[in-house]
Amino acid sequence: MKNKYAIFYIVSVVLILLMSIYPVFRGMETLMAYFKDGYIEAENYPKYIIPYAPICFSIIASVVFMPLFFKLYKKRTLLVVSIVAILMFFVFETGFEQIRVMVGYEKTNTIEGYTYKTVPVALESWQLGLCMVTPQVYETIAEPIYSETIGGPIYAENNPVYKVHFYIISIIIILAVLQVIHGFSKMIREENYDRKKPLLAQLISIAIFIGLCILACFTAFYRTGDINVSGISAILMSIFFITFGVTAGIYVGCIFYKKNKIFSTILPTIIAMLTTIAMYVGEMLLMGGELFKLGTGLLFRPLLNTPFAFADISVILFSGIITYIVMKKLNKEKKVEGKEI
Repeated sequence: MKNKYAIFYIVSVVLILLMSIYPVFRGMETLMAYFKDGYIEAENYPKYIIPYAPICFSIIASVVFMPLFFKLYKKRTLLVVSIVAILMFFVFETGFEQIRVMVGYEKTNTIEGYTYKTVPVALESWQLGLCMVTPQVYETIAEPIYSETIGGPIYAENNPVYKVHFYIISIIIILAVLQVIHGFSKMIREENYDRKKPLLAQLISIAIFIGLCILACFTAFYRTGDINVSGISAILMSIFFITFGVTAGIYVGCIFYKKNKIFSTILPTIIAMLTTIAMYVGEMLLMGGELFKLGTGLLFRPLLNTPFAFADISVILFSGIITYIVMKKLNKEKKVEGKEI
């Protein structure tokens, strides 16, 4: 058993490190430039180290010290390591947000005309500027740092609303990954494989979701900056929201696996839909009370006085329905010779 756990532990650490190569390497590169100069040049700024570098740092540290947590906290290991990881994430995230990027121009009147000088802006603001700009987001762009010669705003003023997406996504990724590592670790240590299926379901859901996050980083789901998105963009965004909700739902379902129906099936379904709604709310707040339009026609028009269209409500319901089906199947008792086991 000890040999199996040792092998699993080493493999887990190696895999986490391999999957974290880009954000960790870029994060360290950014930190070194910041410590050297007090800022980082815009052209050298690696996209999307926020929030992925802090996520990776917190997960790596938590997984490396997982055996110590097992030794100290026994049955409370998952709870403790999850709290520690989330706290580490916010410490790293807050630290990265203090880094400043040398970008933008401040317009100054002189006798000879206009002159421009380079000024640094907060990294969190620069990250926001990298988000696809919709008409609603465009209105939040700061006026002082602006260059009329390069065609528009350079970055958005520090608006903490956009962080709702990043923080919710980050917390769910951290919790789900740690649950998988902890679950399989405990299973091997105790040689009890009862929770193998729900853990595999969690592994599959978080793997798909992380894959979608990576795709979003490179493609922004093919959004063009317009509030009316293309068909492929609408499909990818919908899959992203649904998978996110399902991942959160299965996380709760793993905790209450084989409990009564309310906790093992109904509660995960509700959590899945609430998580999807939370993402929609984050998007709505960022975009001044509106949502991306996934298409045209009756199904995509806002209902009553809400920003939600029938298509949006369908996405929320689908996240719940899929979670319900998965958890019901996982919690279904097998029967042998007419008896439940």
